[in-house]
Amino acid sequence: MFMERYKAVIEYDGTCFSGFQIQKTPGIITVQGRLEEVLSKIFACHIKVCGAGRTDSGVHATGQVIHFDAPGPMDAEKLTRAINGLLKGEVSVSSLSPVPGDFHARFDAVGRHYLYLLDNSPGPRALLHRRAWHHSVHLDVALMRDGISRLVGTHDFTLFAKGIGEIENRVRSLSHGEIITGDQLSLSCSLPFPLPMGIDRPGMILFYFYGPSFLHSQVRLMVGNLVLTGKKAIEPDHIDKMLTGDHRYATGAVNVPGYGLYLAKVDYPGDSC
Repeated sequence: MFMERYKAVIEYDGTCFSGFQIQKTPGIITVQGRLEEVLSKIFACHIKVCGAGRTDSGVHATGQVIHFDAPGPMDAEKLTRAINGLLKGEVSVSSLSPVPGDFHARFDAVGRHYLYLLDNSPGPRALLHRRAWHHSVHLDVALMRDGISRLVGTHDFTLFAKGIGEIENRVRSLSHGEIITGDQLSLSCSLPFPLPMGIDRPGMILFYFYGPSFLHSQVRLMVGNLVLTGKKAIEPDHIDKMLTGDHRYATGAVNVPGYGLYLAKVDYPGDSC
């Protein structure tokens, strides 16, 4: 049987999912599991899905990329409609196309864009519940921008990650880090992907990170330490000391809630800007 490989860009609200990756425990609902269930129903055979990023429980995506092999060929537009019809809005496919058989959503990726949304207004906003982390303590954005500039570059991010005991190489390259406030978004934004709705308002703070790959919980722990910097609980140069691996400066910063995190875009060789 001829098998066609498809690449799809998907988005999902992570609130009701226990992460992207299928779990061994029966009854756990994951994005990958839901996609495989729907695709296997469409093609009447088991379809395995591979994603570019294994997002954690509660984490959202506006630009996750997957690939899967299925009996083909099949019209991409009809297949997209069939998938979205069965998913009923839990997950949605924004684009789908056949790709060469050696394409791999995870291993071929050359860059990943992440956003973390923080609502720094005095009171929570109902429409941002489970879409942004509400943190009412005033944050000094200038200090956080100083801190994020220190994270950019190639470093050992051991103290900014969790669950990495079996990973020997903890060195990662953060190509770009930026903090954008809601009032700036209302004027202009040069980020290379659409932004979640309702965030261009005073009090919103966006943490943007771009790099080839990230360790588990790296983005959330970077944000946690930047928040400590913005609260003046630590100095920006504290981050420098953590990057040297000095455990005396491991702050125990909170692993900020997953529901503020978005996998916004994944880059591949040959992609246009």
